[in-house]
Amino acid sequence: MSGAKRGTASSRELANLAASLRGQGASPSQIAERLRADYSVSARAAWRLARGWSQKEAAESWNERWPDNPKTAKNISYWELWPSSTGYRPSIDVLNNLATLYGCQISDLLSDIGDQGPESLPAELAHRTGVESELAYRATSGSGDWFTESFRALLRHDLDTPEVISERTIVSQCDGLSAIDTFVSAPRHPEDTTPDHQLNLDLLFGGELVRIEQPSESLFHYAVNLAEPLALGDRHTVVLRTQVPDGQEMASHLVQIPLGRTDRCYLRVRFARASFPERVWLLNGVAPSALYDPEPTVDYITVDRFGEVSVEFSSLRLGWVYGIRWK
Repeated sequence: MSGAKRGTASSRELANLAASLRGQGASPSQIAERLRADYSVSARAAWRLARGWSQKEAAESWNERWPDNPKTAKNISYWELWPSSTGYRPSIDVLNNLATLYGCQISDLLSDIGDQGPESLPAELAHRTGVESELAYRATSGSGDWFTESFRALLRHDLDTPEVISERTIVSQCDGLSAIDTFVSAPRHPEDTTPDHQLNLDLLFGGELVRIEQPSESLFHYAVNLAEPLALGDRHTVVLRTQVPDGQEMASHLVQIPLGRTDRCYLRVRFARASFPERVWLLNGVAPSALYDPEPTVDYITVDRFGEVSVEFSSLRLGWVYGIRWK
C-alpha cells in the first residue's frame, strides 16, 4: 500500500473508510487527518483518498488538467512514499498541481514531514523557504542562506481593505548575502468569486522589492535586494505591507507555517469594534487541517474590548500551524 508507514490497512480498506467518512458528512480535511492519525498514511496519500481517487484516477485527473506534462499512477505512488527511501521528492510545481487537484494547500501535503527538517523538503522550499504567514497570510520562513530570527505581523482587519504590516529580522548564514528570496500566500476565501486572485505588496523598509511573480493562484513569489551584502551572522530587518485588493475577500486566519527555521513569531489582529468575530481559535503547533475544520479542537482566545488579540510563539516546529483563526 503506497503512502502507509505501518501497513495496518489495505488500499481498498482505506478507500472504503474514506468513502464512509464522506457519507457521514466529513470534510476532506477531516478525512485526511483521520487517515493520517489512525493509519499513518502520508499526507499526499491521505488527501488523494479524501478526494475519493485511486492513484490511477489521480494520474488521469492530472493528465486531463495538464496534458503536456502527463503522469502515471507510479508517479503518484512515488510522491506518496516520499520521504522514505522508496519514494521520490516532489518539486514545488508538483505540489502546486497536487494541491490544485485535491483542493488543499501545499502545506497540507507536507504536514507529515514537518519534524524531519529542511533536508526532507522539496529543494525549492528547503532553499528558498517554505510557507509562512497568511492573510490568512503565509510567507516563507528561512532558507539555506538565512533564517528568521523574529517575525512580527499586525493585521488591520478593522479597515475597509484589510492589510498586514509585517517585520521580519533575518540572520545571514553565509558571506555575501545580497537578496532575500521568499513567498507570501493569500488563500482564496470560500465565498470569494472574483475571477482574478491578487495581492498587493509594498516594501516599506529594508531594501528594494525587485520581483513579484505568481506561480499559482494563491502563491506570490518576491525578492528583496539588500543595500549592502550581509556577512555570516549579520542581521537585517525588512518591513512589508500586504493588502488584498478592494472587493476581494480574505481567508479568516493569520498564521505562520514555517518550513525553515523560525525562532520567534508575534501575531496581532485588530478587528472592527462593530463586527467582533464569533469565535477566535489559538493555533499553537497544530496540523494544517485545523485551518479548515468547522470546529477545530483547539483552545479559544478572547478579543479585548478594543477588538485586539495577540499571540506569541517561539522555537516553531517545521510544517505545523501557529497563529489565529476566527469565525
